Amino acid sequence: FFVSSANATPEFEGRGGEELGVDISNSLYRVFNNKHSVDANKLCISPGEHCWVLYVDVLLLQCDGNLYDAISIAIKAALFNTKIPKVFISSDDEGGKEIELSDDPYDCMRINVENVPCIVTLCKVGHRHIVDATLQEKACSVASLIMSVTHKGMVTCTRKVGGGSLDPESIFEMTEAGKRVGKALHAPLMKLLEQEESLGKKRQKVGFFEAEKQKDPAMEQMQKQINDIVQELNLLKEQQALQAVCLKGMKIHRKCYLVDPVRKSYHAASEDCSNLGGVLGTPTSSNENDQLRDYLRQSVNPGEQVWLGVSDMVKEGAWVDITSTNITYKNWDTSNGQPDGGRSQNCAVLSGASNGKWLDENCKEEKPSVCQFNIV
Repeated sequence: FFVSSANATPEFEGRGGEELGVDISNSLYRVFNNKHSVDANKLCISPGEHCWVLYVDVLLLQCDGNLYDAISIAIKAALFNTKIPKVFISSDDEGGKEIELSDDPYDCMRINVENVPCIVTLCKVGHRHIVDATLQEKACSVASLIMSVTHKGMVTCTRKVGGGSLDPESIFEMTEAGKRVGKALHAPLMKLLEQEESLGKKRQKVGFFEAEKQKDPAMEQMQKQINDIVQELNLLKEQQALQAVCLKGMKIHRKCYLVDPVRKSYHAASEDCSNLGGVLGTPTSSNENDQLRDYLRQSVNPGEQVWLGVSDMVKEGAWVDITSTNITYKNWDTSNGQPDGGRSQNCAVLSGASNGKWLDENCKEEKPSVCQFNIV
């Protein structure tokens, strides 16, 4: 493996480029240094004497993040298109062996790339991890996990990069997410390569200068499939992020709840939940409220109060959820006259000390909170 670039990224300037290129080459060697990735028997000409040697040269033209993943996809595509001439071995009068190539340029064999893995890089940002990270997202990452995954979801190689640390729970979550993403990536990639192969000479030739665009139904269909792959990857991003939340938190009905023990105001808690892709939690039934109460007692102080996504800031007494929809389920501690705060207390909390009953509190008070994520 040889990796180089003249203009892909500032990291390739000077000796830094040599080090990065060597680092990528060594990583690729680790990915392919096993008997499963490539069928080595196809490369054998004469056992113990002659064999074909595969050289992979990678030239990077532009880098916008996710470097290892893009390179692995390009390598799998290149190996798919590789044609190796058929070789015949004949013996001379003295018992020596001669290697002869077939006179037919189309008499060749292909490499089986079914088990060639794709690399998936997962970047840890805060308490979450990101797949297919951009340069900006990568800059926010403290550490990354690089893993190669086959079409069956088998991990052939893992490597941690970056100066930050990863706890065992994060490594497990990132590994499971990487296996799902890697496994889902192979099928559409192979379908696209096979369709491109079927076009034969009609395949669009791509150079450094874009030729005049011509409408080609086959190419438009191929572009549509590429867009579908991108959409599937984005959906997998959302699903693996939600899966991480469910693993850390509690799944109740069609929702995942995640407690944040850090004390903050109602508005700060609501904003943090929104940044994670959720909202402040709002139970909609007594069963859901009871399960949430039990989960909170296990996660924070059993007598703690946590913010819910319920308030009457717009109109006194008109309690709504985070989407400004009137709530139908309420669990106020009516035995103590709740809600009793008037205009000074417009935000609701779930109280562990009151057996999961709701109380109204001043929105500026700092309390733990619970985020809610809907499972679609």
